[in-house]
Amino acid sequence: RLWHLLLESTVETTNVRRIGQFRIRVDVTSELFGGMKEEQDALVTHGYSITQLGSDLKVIATSDGFIQGIQHVSRPVYGVQFHPEVDLTTHGRVILRNFCYTICGIPISDVIRNRQEVCVREIRETVGDRKVLALLSGGG
Repeated sequence: RLWHLLLESTVETTNVRRIGQFRIRVDVTSELFGGMKEEQDALVTHGYSITQLGSDLKVIATSDGFIQGIQHVSRPVYGVQFHPEVDLTTHGRVILRNFCYTICGIPISDVIRNRQEVCVREIRETVGDRKVLALLSGGG
């Protein structure tokens, strides 16, 4: 919501809370959705919607009249109102890949292939022989 306020958009609570897998239409000319079909299934979990879009933003995804994705017209700034990181978003990995590699320009060679091993090693180096309490959440 702060992002929208900074870019002169209005976000308001809706009468209906949208929770579940919905069909979205994406603008395949946007780099975020490059290489995808125009219609996708995505996990949506929110009770608010963009009701007025700032002049520097354009809509790049919609579902049933609701804005699901926006893009700044001249900066590499994007926002989605669905969850690309979950398997209920059919091509979420493609969206994340497009964002990381195409938009942000992260070289594929920089991706950590054994991230679990790297994380465990870094934690052991940081913590040493001390005890650690870890709390994890899948979000939500």
